[in-house]
Amino acid sequence: MPQCCISYLNTAFFMLNYRHRFRTFLLRLFPDEKSGDVNQIVKESVNVVQQYLVGKLILIGLLAITYSVGLGITGVSNFILVSILAALFSLIPYIGNIIGFGVALIFGYLTSGEMGVLIGIVITFTVAQFLESYVLQPFIIGDKVDVHPFFVILAVIVGNALWGIIGMILAIPVMGIITIVFLRVPALEPFGYLFSDKKADS
Repeated sequence: MPQCCISYLNTAFFMLNYRHRFRTFLLRLFPDEKSGDVNQIVKESVNVVQQYLVGKLILIGLLAITYSVGLGITGVSNFILVSILAALFSLIPYIGNIIGFGVALIFGYLTSGEMGVLIGIVITFTVAQFLESYVLQPFIIGDKVDVHPFFVILAVIVGNALWGIIGMILAIPVMGIITIVFLRVPALEPFGYLFSDKKADS
């Protein structure tokens, strides 16, 4: 868990710290008269990374609430603590959800051992994971970085296929930056609107 948090912080630090090199790259890519646009792209890219982290915090909070409601109704002892831990573990793609589920099962078994409680835990985590994957992450994180929910899911899948866990962490902010750049390049602007969550002008 600490390693994953460090990975998120390192990713944010790297992308924010790398903005000067990114700006130099764009200045060389675009003509001098576009320097104003370049500075705007860099500014918006930094904002994307910051908003991504804010979105992650909101996601963790909503997951903790979802887990708390389900586990509380189920009758798990110390359900608030278990819910917070499970939500924090969700920062680790795939593995984190399994760990959180395991922690809840252990608490449920040790404090009750009833089959109804264990079934309730399974239902709670199934519903929470569905909401996280197809509702909360695409719409909350996507809205924060201005990427359409469909492309949020697609970016995470591609990131995982290319670079595993690190790829999944980087996928959404990188997709947000790509969208910003595409919206500023006339030849690529249609793709920018395709990726963006903004409504295209009719």
